Amino acid sequence: MIDEFARYTNEEVVASIFENYLCRWEEVNDGIEKLVGAIDSTRKLIELTLDNERNRIERMELYLSMGSLSFAMMSAVGGFFGMNLLSGFEDHPKKFWIVTYVTLVASTSLWYVTWQRFHLGRQVQNQRVSGFVVSLRRAIIPQMPPTFF
Repeated sequence: MIDEFARYTNEEVVASIFENYLCRWEEVNDGIEKLVGAIDSTRKLIELTLDNERNRIERMELYLSMGSLSFAMMSAVGGFFGMNLLSGFEDHPKKFWIVTYVTLVASTSLWYVTWQRFHLGRQVQNQRVSGFVVSLRRAIIPQMPPTFF
């Protein structure tokens, strides 16, 4: 065994040890870089998931706001007619039902218009995003020239 190590000089042994440690260090460094990449990917995925959840909550808040707007309109009409003022509508037997139905139709149409505007805005936004995606795809992926077979 001593004869086997005697063939090498001290410099060669030290260089061999350093080379061995350098290879191990590069393996550890590569592993760390892979872990950092995996952590960044996971962080971005979690951020996207949280953004999606935040958007869903904001959409629900918008739906509730649209509904509360239509109910506020109905309660405003009820408040106007609930005051103790003489307007001439008190004596007519069918005016209550007419005002009630007109208020329901007006508040329902207000809710429908806001609902449609919201969905129209989402459709326009989705079209813009898909247009941007197509543009990016064309810029990133080069167009192949047509080949004739």
